[in-house]
Amino acid sequence: MLKFFDMVLVEDCTARGICVAIKNSLHDKAISMNDLMRYSSDTTNVMFADNESVVTLLKQDYPSVITVRYSFHMIHLSALCAC
Repeated sequence: MLKFFDMVLVEDCTARGICVAIKNSLHDKAISMNDLMRYSSDTTNVMFADNESVVTLLKQDYPSVITVRYSFHMIHLSALCAC
């Protein structure tokens, strides 16, 4: 079963700023980054680009993390345009 984890206000919307927010959120809930098994987000460049993205930064520190792209927002926008 999947559960919603957290939502935080991010003032620095760069890949580094988002990574810091993720790490801080896990730290605040006493969860070690070593326990992070999977990361999923939308497919924007800041999240999944090949260079300097949230995924590349996470994988530098935690190479075993599994990353999953999801496209629900794009599917929703496509469905809206089709109507």
